[in-house]
Amino acid sequence: MKFLKYLVIFLVVIIVIIAILSFVAPTDVKVSRSITIDAPRETVWEYVNSLEDMHQWSPWAEKDPDMKLEYRGTEGKVGSVYSWDGDPETVGKGEQEITSIQAPSRIESELRFLTPYESKADAYVQLDKTGSGSTRVTYGFESVSPRPMNVLNLFMNMDEMVGPDFEAAMSNLKKLVESGGSSGETQSEMAFR
Repeated sequence: MKFLKYLVIFLVVIIVIIAILSFVAPTDVKVSRSITIDAPRETVWEYVNSLEDMHQWSPWAEKDPDMKLEYRGTEGKVGSVYSWDGDPETVGKGEQEITSIQAPSRIESELRFLTPYESKADAYVQLDKTGSGSTRVTYGFESVSPRPMNVLNLFMNMDEMVGPDFEAAMSNLKKLVESGGSSGETQSEMAFR
């Protein structure tokens, strides 16, 4: 009987601690990386203006070249969707839908991760002109962690976890644009429906 009493007290203390931490821990998660590309904004835009074009410089495509891909909707238009199903350890399963296009400066999308865990995030690619005629590209995402799940943000640093992938994406995009690689060619066989 004493054991049960101590167990209940222990569980209540844990619940109270989690509740307190949920009001201390951040709910917003933001990760972004930027790079300057030696090309005009309109040229860079050709490599970021659709989900199919983005796939060319995606570091996740390199991590699992065998993942199954599907495109739905009209390429480069709001409402088009890119879905993937790959190795659960590297890319998992999910989809990305274009939600806003402000040519030639910004494209926004909603990421919906289905496995290995369910979550949503808002992603974007922002293109800004520089004084030298090059383009500053910022690629990032923003997400909200509901309470009490936001307590995990105290122990996980999303910037450290996925920041290197965003850096790789920016590096891939820079190499592709500056080498004059063809936008519209993809790394895998894909069909846009």
